[in-house]
Amino acid sequence: RIAPYAIDPENPNRLLCRIDDDYYEGEGLLPGGNLAPYNVKYLNGINPFRGPNGEQLCVIALIEGITPDGRYIFSTKNVLQEDLKEIAKFGEQLNCLVVSHANGGWVGFAENGLGVFFENADEFNQCLCDNWGEDSGKVYGRPLIGKVVCVTLLGAAEPGLVPVEIVDIVDYVHLDQVNAVANWARHFGEGPDEQEAPTEEEEVFVANSLFTAEQLDELMLVLNHVAMSEENLLRRFHYVSAVRLLAKLTGREQLIAFYDKWRELLGMLNFYAINHRIDEAHAEQIQQYRADSSKADGHLLEDLDVLYVLSRIGHADEENRLLDCTHQGASQLVRELAAMVMAANLLSRDSFSQTHKDILERIDELLHITREGQEKKSIGREGIKTEFKTSLVFPPNNGMKPDIEKQTHNVLRTLSAFFNTQGGTLYLGVNDHGIPVGIDNDLAYYKFSNIGTKDPYDEYERYIRIAVR
Repeated sequence: RIAPYAIDPENPNRLLCRIDDDYYEGEGLLPGGNLAPYNVKYLNGINPFRGPNGEQLCVIALIEGITPDGRYIFSTKNVLQEDLKEIAKFGEQLNCLVVSHANGGWVGFAENGLGVFFENADEFNQCLCDNWGEDSGKVYGRPLIGKVVCVTLLGAAEPGLVPVEIVDIVDYVHLDQVNAVANWARHFGEGPDEQEAPTEEEEVFVANSLFTAEQLDELMLVLNHVAMSEENLLRRFHYVSAVRLLAKLTGREQLIAFYDKWRELLGMLNFYAINHRIDEAHAEQIQQYRADSSKADGHLLEDLDVLYVLSRIGHADEENRLLDCTHQGASQLVRELAAMVMAANLLSRDSFSQTHKDILERIDELLHITREGQEKKSIGREGIKTEFKTSLVFPPNNGMKPDIEKQTHNVLRTLSAFFNTQGGTLYLGVNDHGIPVGIDNDLAYYKFSNIGTKDPYDEYERYIRIAVR
């Protein structure tokens, strides 16, 4: 159960959340794309999890991941859809907004938040095309998108979007995604838990009344071993969090600090798994931890060495330090990783791109990092006629500092090369591995977001058109 309490100041399409639950604790983020099955693109400064009088609403959410700093990433889209299906009635009439036409189907959402697909939308779209005239573009014209329609609910038993049948177009009704989510939150949401949080003394009393000290120690030992053997990063993070909670319940300050550090290191490794690199701020923290490490850190010493080696990817000037990691008492894992990073750095200087990628994939295998979900989403590889750019605002190797003029120049240089050769396709919001990462960070840039009532995406497109001219 979470309480989304504010818009994230770093990203206007993301909500800050805290867990409001008897058994769990922590902070997290709820991105707009995780709110509903139809991907809420713009919150526009509105928190839909507020009651009519502005009171906080709490809802059930799923945990989809963790950020490098240990915050949870939440999702309500599947919970929302299932909640609304439970109260949906066959034959019920609802107002819905037609959002898009994809893969041969028309999809949208109802005023109560339910995600739907329209079974008879083609005929209504054709009628609108006919009204435009014979040359209106019957093949390409989709004037139905953006229209509010009255529909009849056909059924809600199957997974996914709910089938509906359009009855009529109702131009006098206004619907938007944020208000639709707000309707759901007000129907199913609850107020925060009014009970006072138990003191540490009360928690210890409860724990000790259920288990003896020896039993708690045994449970902590078992969970610790499970966490060490778990290959999945998210599950490992949860196991470590559980052991940390037991350490807190029993007042073990040293163990609490140990598991806090372990969780932080797992967050750094998760950042690498997502972004194929170690953040510069993390690299500095790793150096500090290594300098202050002792035998009390136990197996975290190896974790620190692993993260240090990963942080040297792309730093060909530090071969001597990596060479030290290939012997000098390092573990077998660290020795292998150091050798591979040295090879990757050496090959990155030349044009052995495929061999370089193969080495990085082997590093993933050693660390049990799977990118299957991402690979399925990959749209291919860069080539003579294909180029990927992650951003229009943030140049690569610039510490995520915005420099729109420099990065726009990089993009235009690529387009110029296409114009002067055989043409090509440039993808924005796609990383070097062909994986779509989106343009949310670009849209949050002040040039596109601080524009009053204008749509940031429209401003983004307008900026591109002007730059290309």
